[in-house]
Amino acid sequence: MKIFAFLQKDRVKDIFLKCLVWIVQIGLGGVLLLSGFSKLADPYGFYYKLVEYARVWHIWYLEDSFPLLTGLFSAFEFTLGGNILFGNSKKQTSRLLFYFLIVMTIFSIYLYVKKPVEHCGCFGELWKVSAGGNLLKNFFLLGGAFYFYRYNERFHSLFTTALQWFIEIFLFFFATLSCWFFWNYGPLVETQPFKEGIHIFQSMNAVSKEDSEIYSTTLIYEKEGKEEEFTLENYPYGDTSYHYVRTITKLLKKGSNSTIEPFEIINEEGKEVTEELLTYEGYSFLLIVPHFYASSKDNIDQLNLLYDYCVQHQYPFHCITASNEREVEVWHYSTGSDYPIYFSDETTLRSMLRSTSGIILLKDGIIVDKISINYLSFGEEEDLEKDLDVSLLPYFRWNPTEKSKLFLWVLFILVPLLLIFLFEKTTLLIVWTIRLAVRKIMRRKGDAQKEEVERK
Repeated sequence: MKIFAFLQKDRVKDIFLKCLVWIVQIGLGGVLLLSGFSKLADPYGFYYKLVEYARVWHIWYLEDSFPLLTGLFSAFEFTLGGNILFGNSKKQTSRLLFYFLIVMTIFSIYLYVKKPVEHCGCFGELWKVSAGGNLLKNFFLLGGAFYFYRYNERFHSLFTTALQWFIEIFLFFFATLSCWFFWNYGPLVETQPFKEGIHIFQSMNAVSKEDSEIYSTTLIYEKEGKEEEFTLENYPYGDTSYHYVRTITKLLKKGSNSTIEPFEIINEEGKEVTEELLTYEGYSFLLIVPHFYASSKDNIDQLNLLYDYCVQHQYPFHCITASNEREVEVWHYSTGSDYPIYFSDETTLRSMLRSTSGIILLKDGIIVDKISINYLSFGEEEDLEKDLDVSLLPYFRWNPTEKSKLFLWVLFILVPLLLIFLFEKTTLLIVWTIRLAVRKIMRRKGDAQKEEVERK
């Protein structure tokens, strides 16, 4: 009975360890994959978080390298998560993960103590985690990483050692390419409140005045090389000696959050025209360019065609930016554009459209569609003669919905992995079958030789 009890304890322990291995492997791999995915699916969200850190730490001069850092860090986390989940290079992966999480845990302690930003950005804008939640998460992950580091030989591998390096390269390349695509053509997942079907102006005023958040708007103008601050009540309207620089919006009082945080749009004369632009009855186009110097000019001919189309069919076309007057002048000169320019807060524009520049189509103030400037393309010349209600928005190339983009993205990564898996297992099965057949043949030959010897 004692021996039986001992065997029972060993069996329970064995089952527990096997379950623990699966939990740690799937948990660590899943969290790292989700973290990498959230950054590459909305690369601008993570990029803006890096910019926020840079401005807190006064290292703004590094901002030019952040687009590259966004892509590399997203791909690194995604590949690391895939390696854990598939059991690739277990010894090297376990070490890298353990050291990486030590650094991230120290960083999360700093965030918890100092609170330099509102949320850490570990899952981009897809899932906002508080400093305390992030610290707790990293402690759990660090514990799992230590177990993986200590007992990596117990973890399971989906692919053979000969193919693991290829899977790692594929995951990193796919993640990097995805990040580049979503940077240039819009995010895979929309994380901001400016979604299709939303009435922007009504969403800004969705709560009562008593419960609403209160903001202050400061207009920065330049005169004789010096910048001065003005409010909407005392800005130098009509004074040509002042040049508009930028608009700053600050939260003064928190309240019941509306769907979209209130913001203001200012015309070139300094007049507030938010309601006028966002409540127009019928179709209207908003060209969103946070900064002209960062906007791509590769597809500018199509953008000018769209503006001509709007003029021809009398659709309002407004360009909204956070650029200064010098950038506006350079943009007009380099693109040959003559559409009206309006100004708004940079943070708001970044939320409205996750791209260096793009179009928001409104109908009666409701967002009908959003598109990166890189997608713009008129088909045939006769499309320019069609009305928007007659044609299905001829200025778009294929602009899939969020669900279809997500489905295709999952398909593009799962199908190659599945084919590689089936190819490897089929090859191993064929090799095993051939070896088995050879052994049988050799055994038969051996048996035949024995029989012949016995006869003699």
